Amino acid sequence: MTTDNREPPQQENRRKNKRKVVHYGARAALQPFKESQNAAFIDVFICDLSYTGIRIEGEAMAIRALQPDVDSNQEHSAAKIRLRFDMPDEHGQTQSIVILGKTVYSHPINSEQATIGLEFIDIEEGIHTVSDLLMKM
Repeated sequence: MTTDNREPPQQENRRKNKRKVVHYGARAALQPFKESQNAAFIDVFICDLSYTGIRIEGEAMAIRALQPDVDSNQEHSAAKIRLRFDMPDEHGQTQSIVILGKTVYSHPINSEQATIGLEFIDIEEGIHTVSDLLMKM
């Protein structure tokens, strides 16, 4: 299926809160989130944050590994994804952030890129840094 023939994402899957545009590299992992040197991580980019969720983009093949139904039209099976990334705090110090989210939507951007919208389940590390950023929006 080409992206030209796809219908636009359904509005009920869109976040209703203001978004903060960001550009952070992140590593995404699916369950079980085991900490080991053999754990499989996928490199993605965080594009924006809101009070309720986060949007990531990446290479289409990598996104399909996280969300296999990315090309399906109006079909979505939610998956839990853990994101790890660094971002500066209010003092300019780099803080490690770990977010657990549930996929709400996914779709191709073009033949080489795709996007996933995640709803926050938990901010496991760095909640104060994320909260400070969102409160300044």
